[in-house]
Amino acid sequence: MHVRQLLVLLIAPAAAFPPSWTPPLHHSLIRGRRCHGMVQDGRGGDADGDGGMGRDALALQSVKELKAIAAGQSLSLADCFEKGDIVEKISKFYASGGGGDASSEGVEAPPAAAKTPTAPITIDLEELRALSARQLKTMIFTAGLSSKGLMEKSELVERAAEAKAVLDARPKFPDAELYKELDVVLFARETCPYCVYAKDGLQSRGLLPDGWDDEGLLDVERSREAAQEFQGLGGEGVPMFYSRKTGKKVSGWNQAAETVDWITDQLR
Repeated sequence: MHVRQLLVLLIAPAAAFPPSWTPPLHHSLIRGRRCHGMVQDGRGGDADGDGGMGRDALALQSVKELKAIAAGQSLSLADCFEKGDIVEKISKFYASGGGGDASSEGVEAPPAAAKTPTAPITIDLEELRALSARQLKTMIFTAGLSSKGLMEKSELVERAAEAKAVLDARPKFPDAELYKELDVVLFARETCPYCVYAKDGLQSRGLLPDGWDDEGLLDVERSREAAQEFQGLGGEGVPMFYSRKTGKKVSGWNQAAETVDWITDQLR
């Protein structure tokens, strides 16, 4: 295309082009949200049926923009766990001639979102933002909520705020409070099944809120310092509970126990 022809395209009014003219792909990318509006009118966008949003174009959108596109088509993303999954699903949706309302064949209306407690104003969001994605997911899991479909940290922070509200509202367990008073640490290995049971059991009592990253849990495989301390205490197997207050230790895990009284009774 000559320079003069390019200038004509840039400065000519929209009426100068025939109705069937479609802007180049990079124009669709620049328009962003307008592309979303194109596919929401039920016509499926351009003549190719992909709304001008091919796989490459979709990949350049943010997760938030991709979710907006999916929402406009009532396209469920419940089975999407990564950005690439969303891109693939939307791309296949348009490639199959999708577009229009939620009654289109092969498209399920999104399930009603489960109601979760509204996070109180007192929750420190800055404190939550300082946590890693793994710590946020652990908090969400501990509260019994789901992090499924949350791919950006801002989304995890919002859900973690709800999780913290749930955790703060839970009753305090006397056995867990005594566990804290004894300043107990758990020596464990993430690859040890009984260590996993121990961690989950403690979390069910409101302990170890940060899971494997909690300061009350020392992984003897990941941390050389933890392994050295474990050996210095005469540790022979994990899981092992040690009270920094009394200097006593107990090994093993009672899978049938509903509280941690059996631990604190031996560490007093």
